[in-house]
Amino acid sequence: MSNDKHIVDISFASILRALLLGVGAWLLFVLRDIVLLVFTAFIIGSGLYLVGRFLQTRFRIPYKVGVIGTVIGGVIVAGALIYPLVPSLVEQISNFREEQVPTLIERAEQYWEETSTEEKESFSISSEKIGEYTRKVAGGVLFTTRNILSGAVYTLVLVVISLYLALEPRNLESMIAEFWPETKQQRVRQKVSEARDKVGQWILGQVIIALILGVLSYLILIILKVENPLLLGVIAGVFNMIPFIGPILGLVPAAVMGFLQSVQTGVAVIIAYIVLQQIEGNFLTPTIMNKVTGFSHVLIIISILVGGTLAGALGAIIAIPFMSVLSLFVEGLRPQEES
Repeated sequence: MSNDKHIVDISFASILRALLLGVGAWLLFVLRDIVLLVFTAFIIGSGLYLVGRFLQTRFRIPYKVGVIGTVIGGVIVAGALIYPLVPSLVEQISNFREEQVPTLIERAEQYWEETSTEEKESFSISSEKIGEYTRKVAGGVLFTTRNILSGAVYTLVLVVISLYLALEPRNLESMIAEFWPETKQQRVRQKVSEARDKVGQWILGQVIIALILGVLSYLILIILKVENPLLLGVIAGVFNMIPFIGPILGLVPAAVMGFLQSVQTGVAVIIAYIVLQQIEGNFLTPTIMNKVTGFSHVLIIISILVGGTLAGALGAIIAIPFMSVLSLFVEGLRPQEES
């Protein structure tokens, strides 16, 4: 019985590639906020690219005109949905200021007059505590202001990059190809183009799911005679794109509106939304996403969980297109000798 010895030869190039892969993964984790911003812009840009190309081929509309028109049209639609709520919101704030605030002040004055001297003394606050409270309030205001400003800058940068990637789609292909050897640059450009189409298909799938869910929610709310059914249906469809917590966020305003009318209506809205989410989660989304990405339902759930753990809600949203693009590059950029 012979003993065969197997010698494993690991070349220096293999070790170097493994090290570079590890360093690359570490850099992606450290720079995940920037990567998240750029990839989110790539997703939005891919959606605009898909719409612009459709308008160009179907209606002969110039590509850039179609992209800009899509953005303007989206802003107009969002404004048209929000505008009807403004007068109602202003009226409620005005009523609260004119009716509720004087009542609250009157009750506070009455309570203070009925309070004994000993209890009034217990309310006394030293100047040191007043200064401490002032510093806390000022710190909270500065923190909130900083978050608002950083969020506004983040959104502005996201919009600019998305528009640039949509209006100049070939520039991205050239930039990414520069990081590869000349022998693979043409394949890289092809894979970036395929990735854009793949992400566009994912966006189309999300839009179809949101549209179906929004229409069904709208019809349910009309049947239950809930106010503002169109806006609530749009909210249900849009928030459904956020995995796990999105359906809950879409349910809350509809349920609140239902309970403001009656307890029975609120309960009926909750039950109807739960049934609708079961249909969407167990049949609609898995079927459409499987056709768009080719992933199994289990892999889709794992991708969403990993994305949510690493980058929060936004990471969960873009996890599936990120996996699609990653698998596309891994399969497409293997050495041709292996195939």
